[in-house]
Order: sequence, then structure tokens, then C-alpha cells
Amino acid sequence: MTLEQMSFFSDADPLLDQAEEVLKSLDFKGAEALYKQAKLLDPWISNIDSMLNICDFLKDQFDQTSEITSFLGSVWMAIPRAVEKKQLHLSEVPIVEEQMSRMACQYIPDIGIYIDQDERFHWGNVYMQMKKYPEAHKHILESLYSGYGERADLWSYYGDVCYGLNRKREAEGAYARALLIDPYRIDYFRMLHPDIKRQLQALYGEMEKDSAQAILLFNSWRAGCIFIPRRSLEDTEDTKILDALLEKHPKNEPERLHLFSTCLYYDQIRPQNHVNYEIREKMKNLDSDRFDQFIEILQSRENQTRLF
Repeated sequence: MTLEQMSFFSDADPLLDQAEEVLKSLDFKGAEALYKQAKLLDPWISNIDSMLNICDFLKDQFDQTSEITSFLGSVWMAIPRAVEKKQLHLSEVPIVEEQMSRMACQYIPDIGIYIDQDERFHWGNVYMQMKKYPEAHKHILESLYSGYGERADLWSYYGDVCYGLNRKREAEGAYARALLIDPYRIDYFRMLHPDIKRQLQALYGEMEKDSAQAILLFNSWRAGCIFIPRRSLEDTEDTKILDALLEKHPKNEPERLHLFSTCLYYDQIRPQNHVNYEIREKMKNLDSDRFDQFIEILQSRENQTRLF
């Protein structure tokens, strides 16, 4: 290693600073050119190849839509697929998402709920990526109670915010509600709770993707990584959603498993001494093996006698 390589400073540093400013201005081709010049001057810059790859990814997305709000929404949705296709490395995702968040703060006034018209990229996501969890908590909670209460993705993001704030029980309750409402609309790629993600990965090894997501609520509850808080009989917050879900007649395996998970949720939110035996009968008919596991877990956790 030469003396120049050992130096804390590099001739490429001014170019890197310039590239960062150009990147913020949405000139991805210009930033890419500057990073390439910096690499020629100093090939040992630690993350230079990642920055070149990120510029290439953002440039492709920007070519599809240059309108800033649509661009940010499309990037948000494209990141998981890009990782899956190995267009982005997992270590590059936080860099991209931080850049997106800074662009949103720089170019878009925080006056709405979603950044893009297609309602994909929420302002709460911006603040979460910047680790501003109290602001993210406020934005997502306001959305949930102002007409977006049936958005499973928002409930999952709310779980992430609470997890980031170390409010674990509240987080688990939010994840449970997300899985109840629509397990197929959740952003599992960004979910912060590691135990729930591990349960899902294990299920992917056992069954089809839709079935795995449909039964994730039950498996996570069984493993003890999701808590479903009990409520008073007067609390009817979930009544409309639950009634609609419980009335469904499953046409396939994922629907059967999701209905079983729905019955579990209904059973667990009720006061402990108000068992609905019709729901438990339904659970048994839907999946007798899982129902036996359910009863065994209740006996071990609650030391009840007449469970069914």
C-alpha cells in the first residue's frame, strides 16, 4: 500500500462531495459520471461501486417517470423486486431509501398523507427511513384514523414505528391487525420485527407463498411473537372488518387458512371469560390439527379448564 493510499484524504473527495450534491438535484447521469471520475482517481473508495449501481438504478426509474412524486413512489415499490433480481444489493437499500427520504423533504411539502397519487409512499415512511420515529408515529396514526383504517400496509408500518420506539406490545397488536385485514398487502420486505419475518421464511419452506402469508398470524401467535390484546365487549372498533371476514366462504387453501387466522383473532380479542364456542367450532372444522395446537397453547398459557 502506498503512502497516498494510506492517507485519510483522497484527490477524489471533492468529486464525491460534488456527486452527492448532483444526486440530490435528481441528475443521476451527472452523479454517475462524477462517481466514475472519482473511481479513476481513487479505486479504493469503499462504497464507490455501490454508489454507481444506485445511480444506475435511480436513473432507470427516473427515465420511466420524471415527475418527482411518481418517481419516489415507483422507486419505493421497485426496491424489493430489484433486490430479488439482484439489481440492488441488500446493503444498498438503506442508502437508496435515505436518498429518497431526503428528496421528498427537499422537493415536496409535508401537507398530505401520501407523497404520490397512487398512495404507495407515505410520509410516515420518509420519517421512518430517517429514524424520526415520533414524527412517523404521528403521521401514520393520523392516517389510520382518518379514512385509512383498512389499509393493512399502514397497520404494518405502524407496527414498525412502534417497534422502533420500543413499544413492543403495541407493535405486535398492529402487526396482528395488518395480518387480519389483508396478509397479501403487507410490506414484508421492510418489516422490522425479526421473529415474524423468521416465521414467514419458515412457512415459505413448507407451503405456497399465499398460504404462508394467510396463516402467518396464527403461526406468529403460536410462537409468541405476536400478541393480540383482549378488549371489552363494548369495544367494536374491528366489528365491521371482522364480520365481513368471518362471513366469507373459503374457495381455496389460502382463504381457508386466513379464515382460521381470522377466527383466532376474534377469539383472542374477546374478554377471557367470554368464549364464543361457535367460533371455536368453526376453527375446528377449518383445521382440526391447528385447532388442537390452539387449545393446547391456551391451556399452557392461561391454565383454563373448559376451553372447548
